[in-house]
Amino acid sequence: MSDIISDFLSAIRQLGLTPPDRVITDAKIHRFRSGPEHGENGFYSLKILPAHKGGDIGFGLIGCWKRGLSEKWCSHEANSLTEHDRKAMEKAREEQKKAVAEAAEEAARKAKWIWGEAKTPNPDHPYLAAKQIDLHGLREYKGLLVVPIYRGGSLVSLQFIAPDGGKRFLSGGNVEGGYASISGGVEDRSRIVIAEGYATGASLHAATGLPIVVAFNAGNLVAVAKSIRAKYPGAEIVIGADNDQWTVIRGKPVNVGIEKAKLAADAVGGRASWPLFAEDDPERPTDWNDYYRRKGLERTVAAFFGVGTDPIWEGQEAPPPDLGDPPEFPQDRELVGSTAPHQTDWRTKLIPGKEVAEGHPFPFEGKSKTNAYLFLKNHLRFAGLLCYDEFADQVMLVREPPWGEAEFAPRAIRDDDFFMLAANLEYCDISVSKDTAADAAIRVAKEQAINPPREFLSRLNWDGKPRLDTWLTYYLGADDQPKEYLSLVGAKWLVGAVARVFRPGCKFDSVLILEGSQGLGKSMALRALSTFGGQDFFLDSVGDIRSKDTLMTMQGKLIVEIAELASFRKSENEEIKAFITRQVDVYRPPYGRTVLKRPRYFVLAASTNETDEGYLTDDTGNRRYWPVRCKGIDAEAVERDAMQLWAEAVVRYREGERTWLSREEAVVSAQEQNMRFVEDAWQDRIGHILRGEVAIRVDDVLNKLELKPKDINNMIKKRVKNSLRKLDWYETRRPGEGRVWRRGDGAPPAEGSQSEPGDLFTETVLEG
Repeated sequence: MSDIISDFLSAIRQLGLTPPDRVITDAKIHRFRSGPEHGENGFYSLKILPAHKGGDIGFGLIGCWKRGLSEKWCSHEANSLTEHDRKAMEKAREEQKKAVAEAAEEAARKAKWIWGEAKTPNPDHPYLAAKQIDLHGLREYKGLLVVPIYRGGSLVSLQFIAPDGGKRFLSGGNVEGGYASISGGVEDRSRIVIAEGYATGASLHAATGLPIVVAFNAGNLVAVAKSIRAKYPGAEIVIGADNDQWTVIRGKPVNVGIEKAKLAADAVGGRASWPLFAEDDPERPTDWNDYYRRKGLERTVAAFFGVGTDPIWEGQEAPPPDLGDPPEFPQDRELVGSTAPHQTDWRTKLIPGKEVAEGHPFPFEGKSKTNAYLFLKNHLRFAGLLCYDEFADQVMLVREPPWGEAEFAPRAIRDDDFFMLAANLEYCDISVSKDTAADAAIRVAKEQAINPPREFLSRLNWDGKPRLDTWLTYYLGADDQPKEYLSLVGAKWLVGAVARVFRPGCKFDSVLILEGSQGLGKSMALRALSTFGGQDFFLDSVGDIRSKDTLMTMQGKLIVEIAELASFRKSENEEIKAFITRQVDVYRPPYGRTVLKRPRYFVLAASTNETDEGYLTDDTGNRRYWPVRCKGIDAEAVERDAMQLWAEAVVRYREGERTWLSREEAVVSAQEQNMRFVEDAWQDRIGHILRGEVAIRVDDVLNKLELKPKDINNMIKKRVKNSLRKLDWYETRRPGEGRVWRRGDGAPPAEGSQSEPGDLFTETVLEG
């Protein structure tokens, strides 16, 4: 018996598994830790029978759930067994099957009892925190997370996950064909993702919003995929594979995750998608959760859908190439990081060639712009390579290009990429200029548009706890201004930001000004607020507001900060006012031959260290500024709760909340603005001039200021008018008098008077 056990342990080692400390020979399934990974992923069964001619016969099963291994084992060669031995082994196997079935039935009963006893876990459970995932209906039992395993709609077993990530299944439970699901309330089943593990599935659900089925291990993917296909015959099925590039079996590298995923995709006419990692990565990442935690939500979405969404039938014979099938690289039939469809119908749209090459018709026109476009869109060498980020106004590379790139991550296209596209098209007998390749690539990309912030905001679920009306006080320490004012401007600014995402270019020209000492964390709080899925959509270094480069750097941002607002000179007021009120930016982008009119997606914030002195210098434009005095900023709390702040803002936007101030609300705001107005040095002098006067013309004031005629211009006249207005005088225009300024008495201007353009209430009423 000892020799049989020794041989059995040796067979386990040959499969690249770490054998158990001891072997039980009762023909039952036993699990063991088969490698450095958390959890008891290995399993075996062993039975020893006396042989007919003396000695013993050992037979059983060796496998690993994680690696999708399952192999029968026997201590003797088949041709050395007698008929008596074979019958004894067959009888033992039947007894084993019966025992396994009975154990599975008992496990199912136990699973239902434990599931009923399990409680709702703490959302800060160490495993959930480490994986950065949500609960999605999991429960907790004796400190372990509990994942239900269903088959045919019935609970059949459970998976337990320890705080350190260790996993084990319920003893005796049958996992084959079993699954868990994550729907997040999504009812659409037209596209379904199947993942190996729960954390991978939860990450893909967070990134894509699609319903997820968890198969628990690579070896179970085919069975689960077939089950899902039977239930949803019309659905597109995507296998979210693990990239087990580090696995070695019998001394050879074997990528079990990708191999099993491709088998599952073949079995149901789906496709597989897996993450790419550097071969020398010391942390040895493998799955989409690893990718999600490293790269963030938007990059995960782009990488997961890096190739089109049509189904494949890999493993079947490919359609025969037509006469126009161009020369291809071997990898064209299998894209790096994903599998994609064989497509031939698009070739019928190619512009035919007019030449004859070496005695046979040239299949298509190699210099055609149309053909360059069709190849970049459809050919398996380029399909799914490009998309257009409409929020950032950038063409993106979303999978590793055919010319290769070390440690690739989705990124904006560069000028040299257009050269490489043109060069690689030559392998397909397409010869066009770099400019033509660029034009074709941009066209292809814009047919695959994405908008990460809009998609992200659309998927948020508000927990129902109100935060928006008090966020300036709670997170930024603003507590010595009227609560009504802080509630108004805090909520409206965030709802205005949401409006800009969903309705780019909509009217919203209010600027939230954060006042506070240097180092308080004003910019940190704004950055935390505008960070989604590890990627920030924030700009805190606005340059020359008249520069095209400045306009371009603001694209792809949700919040743009004008740092140290007080540093702007008074002479720049008109330019700043025009910049703030602009709804569309006009500039010529890179690779563009025409001027682009681009609606604004972002809102403006500003910061200043001036807390004791005034800094607003234009009383006709100050209504756009919403100053907030910050005393203690908790940027970590902003980061923690940012998604719920945005979720509430989305709800209020969809309910139709207005983003401008009413006449009454504007009065409250004006009080805060006036407290920050820089008094004009002329104002006291003009006040002395007005003593005893009840009416006066601007020219009379200029004369009494003893200004030389050559120094008087429209800016000087406007300065006088601003001082008159600040001193509570108003302008009238009556027959025979012309424009005359009169002392105010608290009553509204007389009928027929004309307000200065940009007057607070005039603009507010027009907006409302």
